Amino acid sequence: MLQGAEEAFITSEVSSDNLSELSRMQSLLAERRICELHEMAESAVSYLRSLYESGMPIADALSLVDPFSESDTPLHAEAMKENLSHLRASARATEALDKAVFISLMIEELSALGKRPSEADFLSPSAQGEMFTYVKNFYADEAYDVFSQSFSDPRLFYSETIRDAVKAVEEGRAGFCLLPLEEKGGVRLGSISQLLYKSDLRIASVTPVYGYGEQTDLTYALISRGYLIPELSGEDDRYLEIRLPKKACPLSELLFVTEAYGLQIHRIHSLILEEEGRHLPFYSLVVRAEGRDFVPFLTYLCTFVGDFAPIGIYSNLDA
Repeated sequence: MLQGAEEAFITSEVSSDNLSELSRMQSLLAERRICELHEMAESAVSYLRSLYESGMPIADALSLVDPFSESDTPLHAEAMKENLSHLRASARATEALDKAVFISLMIEELSALGKRPSEADFLSPSAQGEMFTYVKNFYADEAYDVFSQSFSDPRLFYSETIRDAVKAVEEGRAGFCLLPLEEKGGVRLGSISQLLYKSDLRIASVTPVYGYGEQTDLTYALISRGYLIPELSGEDDRYLEIRLPKKACPLSELLFVTEAYGLQIHRIHSLILEEEGRHLPFYSLVVRAEGRDFVPFLTYLCTFVGDFAPIGIYSNLDA
């Protein structure tokens, strides 16, 4: 008994027993759904194999897989009017789970056939030599010292402006340019996000730079036209950054799917990018993985979202 208050509310034993029985019934129905989804996944894999054999890239093939219709989770006709909003929310959660499970089962089937996709199937590796450029300053010099250690024969020329450095990569005169990406506290620089969007460039790696103190002042990014996919290691955190229009997919579904695949949300940014005088709303999502790859998540995006851009993949990002 709480002093000075009424006795705490306790659910009745009848309600508790009823909910437990309903949970068992839902578990049985959920397993039936999984079995149906398995049948669908097997059929989808058979279809995908025919596309593989014709030489179609995996990302393009997945965009042709459309396993669900809007009527897959209909509500029962006798639903009480006051329960409709709750039933619709439950249906949306079921749809998101079906998608996540379907992709997992499809990848299991592909793996059994020795056809499991790799991250490189979705993220074209950078193959533009080892020429670097950046606007010379103390922070950029520090970032270059870090990035260049991963290359066997790095070479360098300086650019007058950030736009000149980006243009050098666009034109192929440099394989990589170094750009400031975030200010202290992880605040993304809007001008850099706009440049990456306009020039369709990728983040190949990131590093914090410390200036003259012990605290991070800036985060610098290594920018290219492709990706440097970090090796999968149980000791490293790996990060995938994607950008997608806000209308492309409900944010709640993205959050659910990342958790279903054992991933964590590292950061979510809301940003406005300009294109031909229009201001377009986007999400920038950074997802973290520990000891696993991003293949299920990328497969889900290609199959069910479509309108997204992988912005970068990198490892060991300081929070």
